[in-house]
Amino acid sequence: MTGLVAEGQMPVLIPAFNNPTYVAGMVAQLLRFPGLRPVVLDNGSEYPPALDLYRAWAAEGLAPGRVLVVLLGRNLGPRAVWQDPGFLRTLPRHFCLTDPDLALNPALPADFCVTLIRVTEQGRVGKAGFALGLEDRHLMQDRAFRHADGWKRIWESEAAHWRHPVTLPGIAAPLFRADIDTTFALYDQAHFDPARPFEGIRVAGDFAARHLPWYRDTGLPAEEEAFYRRAAEYSYYMGDRPAVQLRALFARQDALV
Repeated sequence: MTGLVAEGQMPVLIPAFNNPTYVAGMVAQLLRFPGLRPVVLDNGSEYPPALDLYRAWAAEGLAPGRVLVVLLGRNLGPRAVWQDPGFLRTLPRHFCLTDPDLALNPALPADFCVTLIRVTEQGRVGKAGFALGLEDRHLMQDRAFRHADGWKRIWESEAAHWRHPVTLPGIAAPLFRADIDTTFALYDQAHFDPARPFEGIRVAGDFAARHLPWYRDTGLPAEEEAFYRRAAEYSYYMGDRPAVQLRALFARQDALV
């Protein structure tokens, strides 16, 4: 895949699927940072407002100059970037990947990518990303979700990502060694191993983000949320069915009951 890299700009890959409100929100947040170039990887969206959004960007002149939209035509899932070796080779040493459904920290430093690069280099890890805050759990969905290791509420499952603090020279922000899936992270291909794609370091403090699907108020129009839930294949929290990546495991677990 060509054309993803623009001179002097960090590509931020955004897998998208029938969620234009979140996609528009993430792109607007990223455009606050002049050195970033949002790249929307659309996984075959069929929801008309999603396609309307891309057409509007083109009409306004926003795309493809500041925002690149790549129509993949089918749902490859949010992990396709690292699951396809050929795709990974088209990317520079440093790039970012994020789900669109995050609210970035209002205090996020303008040079946050510089810090994330330092974390990957000093920590010798393939990805450094934003911690996901739990301090406003009173606003979150208060029910258990099925995970690989059983039924847990969101903050019970996520607590594991705050258990292993680390320190690195010259970095003041709180750091935690923890897995990172497809929420916001900077990837360093000098250290990233596709065979162990989740290993990373999360950065908290002014870097911590909010994961919007965790909340009772998801921020989505009712019609869009209903459409997304029906069509979702890879979502842990917003699909009418278990996420594709968990279905085989759940089937094996259920067979043992």
